[in-house]
Amino acid sequence: MPTSHSSYNRGGYLSAVFVSSGTNDSPAVQSLATDAVEASSHGWRIRREVLYLAIRFTRVLLAMSEQEHEQRVPEIAITGDLTEHESELTNQLLDVEPGGACTLYFDSPGGSPYCAMSLMTLIRLRGLRATGIVTGECSSAALWPFAACERRMVTAYSVLLFHPMKWQSEESVGLSEAAEWARHFGQLEKSMDELLADLFGVSREVMAGWINPGRYISGSELAGAGLAELISTADIAGSDGILSLSSNGVSRNPSKPKLRQAP
Repeated sequence: MPTSHSSYNRGGYLSAVFVSSGTNDSPAVQSLATDAVEASSHGWRIRREVLYLAIRFTRVLLAMSEQEHEQRVPEIAITGDLTEHESELTNQLLDVEPGGACTLYFDSPGGSPYCAMSLMTLIRLRGLRATGIVTGECSSAALWPFAACERRMVTAYSVLLFHPMKWQSEESVGLSEAAEWARHFGQLEKSMDELLADLFGVSREVMAGWINPGRYISGSELAGAGLAELISTADIAGSDGILSLSSNGVSRNPSKPKLRQAP
């Protein structure tokens, strides 16, 4: 922005107006640091030292504001059908710097297995330090991105549905194509179930018992199995919140009760 410097004398007062680009070596800043604004009728003067300090103080405030913005941990809501929001969720994950922290809030019934694998892969390959929090439901395909989180948190009211993969087609397909789909999904289901067990850190036998024929797992049960941290009802009832978001990820607020696993 060009710099303007205008002055006028009205009623014995001499005033000055400066518009600065704000850069360190701007001519306008140098002018502000060297010029004195005087009003002869009152005999007062704004010395250049005071003006220089004011400029420095303003810069410090701006720097602090930018630093606070940079340290804010991105928060991403994974809600509704994953497939319908895949593009938006992908872009939000890509906005997080590789190796950066983020917080994912889950309330999703699932979606396409391919979408689940894509989101999970983005989290893991980019080394995101993700904290996953199930605020409602995290079922079916939503389990994979949740399992990919470095830190997992649930409440006693969280619900997670594990079940065998389901597939359907709204198009008319021939017998041979349907057979190929069945073969493909059979292999995909087996490999995805094994990967889910590995991500959660449980045996494949335990995971198979949850998936077949299908089972609802409560937040308390998941925490009891050591797969997540439990946010207690007392913690939820607190009015000030229990989480503190920073560049280091989600941390406990020291003024609040510690999160604990279910007995």
